[in-house]
Amino acid sequence: MDNNEVYIDFVSRPYQQKTSKTGKILLSILVLSVVFAYVYMYIQAKMHPFFVYFWSIYGILGLYQVFTGKSFISILGKAYIKINRQEIIYKPNLFKKKKIIDWQDIVSLKQKAGYLLFENRNAEELKLPYSNMEYAKVQEVKSKIEEIAKEKGIKYQ
Repeated sequence: MDNNEVYIDFVSRPYQQKTSKTGKILLSILVLSVVFAYVYMYIQAKMHPFFVYFWSIYGILGLYQVFTGKSFISILGKAYIKINRQEIIYKPNLFKKKKIIDWQDIVSLKQKAGYLLFENRNAEELKLPYSNMEYAKVQEVKSKIEEIAKEKGIKYQ
């Protein structure tokens, strides 16, 4: 990623703390001991199997988060916005397809409440919502889009 590009990831947050090696080992021991305790109780027939499966999966996801520093939701995919001088790529959440807005096709740009409205050469309107972003990130996105729009001579309202 160059310095002329804005990339905002909606799944992982930059303020997530990184765990030290000792912390990872201690958290792993804790998670594994809870999982083993539930398996032991299941073997002793004091617990329903559903709880054992639930806590085992929960333990595996916990270990993933401890060792990677990422939320287990990141396994499902990415959600992001990427703005550069050629295009805007927007994937609002994990389960939607990404939208690609090519700067060469854009004729005008309007700022609305909660989204930016792009009009392309075919008079089609493309919405770029920013309601799921933090305020500082919205300002970063808006300023970068405004900068590129001025540079390319696109009408910005």
